[in-house]
Formats: sequence, C-alpha cells, structure tokens
Amino acid sequence: MAENFSAEGYVVLAPDTYRGSVASTVPGALALRLSADTVRVESAMMAAFAYLAEQPNVDLDRIAVMGFCFGGGVALRHGVENPQIAATINLYGDVIDNPDDFGPLLDSGRPILGIFGAADQQIPVSEVEAFETALEQAGIPHTVNVYPPMPHAFVHPGNIGEPGEPQNA
Repeated sequence: MAENFSAEGYVVLAPDTYRGSVASTVPGALALRLSADTVRVESAMMAAFAYLAEQPNVDLDRIAVMGFCFGGGVALRHGVENPQIAATINLYGDVIDNPDDFGPLLDSGRPILGIFGAADQQIPVSEVEAFETALEQAGIPHTVNVYPPMPHAFVHPGNIGEPGEPQNA
C-alpha cells in the first residue's frame, strides 16, 4: 500500500511497529498486537514523524498519519498525541468513544477520516457509531464511512475504490 501511495507522488514512511515480526495466521497477528508495547510504538511514531519533518521534500504542514487495523488505532492515537499531524486516517482500527480523550484535537481543527466495514467482527458498528458521536460532540471535523458488506481488513492495494457506497455510521 505504501508503494501505491508513493507511486501517486506522496512521500510515505511505514514504520515497522512490530520490529520485523510478521504473522501469517490470525492467532499470530493477535499475539503480535497484544504484545506490542504502546509506549515503544508511540516513540517509534514520533521518531518517524521527526524523520519525515526533516526531509527537504516534505511539507511539515501536510504530514498525515494513516493505519490499517492495529495501525489504524496507532494512527488515531498518534494523531491525538502529535499536534503537528495535519490529518488522521483510521481504517478499521481501535476507536475513541469519549470526546475528552481527543486531547489536542479538540481545538485544532485537524480532521479525521474513519473507514470501517459493517460486517467487521473486531470493530462492530456500535463502536463506530460511538466513535462518530464522540467526534461530533468534540466538534472535530470528520468523515466516518461504513461499508455495508465489508468485513475487517477489507482494503487491499488492488481493491481501492471497490467496496461500494458507504453508509454513515
């Protein structure tokens, strides 16, 4: 996916938050996710941001963060913690359901895009609805799309634009 965005002209950095570990099964992926040290992961995200911000071909005011599944939750948390992030994209990752937990985003005007599947067993629509309600209550600019037939992890490099029309959460 990073290569696809790069081919479109974006500067892309994909931090390895699992430090080289790769899972080939769902239980293996869950083990990696559960064992990830959130402090270390956020430190890696801040280091990645600092690296990007130093690059001459990167506009500091346009650095966004995006993630899928575990990475979607990481992206959301990083977007909350790093006031220099211009926009946050969470694809079927953990959500925030308390408006107070948006911290620096509360007054920043920085937008959030959430993309979820209605058939997702890991991030149920009820959690997505609570996320959108919290965003509305917090006054954070946002778009939350729920794609009716889609399960968890439905976005792949070859199917961008394929899932059909979204519905509001």
